[in-house]
Amino acid sequence: MFITVPLILAFVGAVLADPEGHEWQAPGDSDSRAPCPMLNSLANHGYLPRDGLNIDADTLIQALSDGINIDPTTLAGAAQAAVSLSTTGNSSTFHLHDTLKHNAIEHDGSMSRNDVYEGDALHFNATVWAQTTALFTNDTISLETAALARAARIAKAKEANPEYEAINNSSAGLGETALYEITFGDRVEGNAPTKWVKVFFEQERLPFAEGYARPESPIMSDELSAMIGKITAFSPIESIE
Repeated sequence: MFITVPLILAFVGAVLADPEGHEWQAPGDSDSRAPCPMLNSLANHGYLPRDGLNIDADTLIQALSDGINIDPTTLAGAAQAAVSLSTTGNSSTFHLHDTLKHNAIEHDGSMSRNDVYEGDALHFNATVWAQTTALFTNDTISLETAALARAARIAKAKEANPEYEAINNSSAGLGETALYEITFGDRVEGNAPTKWVKVFFEQERLPFAEGYARPESPIMSDELSAMIGKITAFSPIESIE
């Protein structure tokens, strides 16, 4: 039996394709999106409603489980926090854009968004993201590099924003950094592939095509907490105050 190059490429493409029914689609003009690449990626893949509207906590928790295998208890509090921002007229649901409320989920010093003081805090900003990724010089992102990159971005935000607030940035920013490390890297050592992380932030897409696969065992709360602790330990004190 001869195995041709096209056959090999077709096999590789099938292995690395988005999961059936969860193919990535760019949002339409009327679709709601958040200042959060994870929420947006889940919507772009159809784990959340693609229009980003009228989402309840159970739907969000299930989307996190189905998309990246986060244990339902791990981010249950974050799901309830999102619902608490509801403008839908139904207190048990929210739209993704509801999370733009300042110092709720959105916060100053974002890795990929402007601060509210500077204008558009909803959409990905390439200049802001470049400040974060300046230290991403290797094929993988160590926990120390992730922590220092976050700290460098915070320093830039403080320079540009005289109204900078650290109210929600410390806990949220540390959690966001830990989340991309534990999702795309090793659960203990981190070292998320740089290419995967860039795809995730820049395209708001889970990097299935680059080799990511949903893990078989769920990401547990204690694992995420331990990762946050390690990011904190590598962080300069001024970035966690």
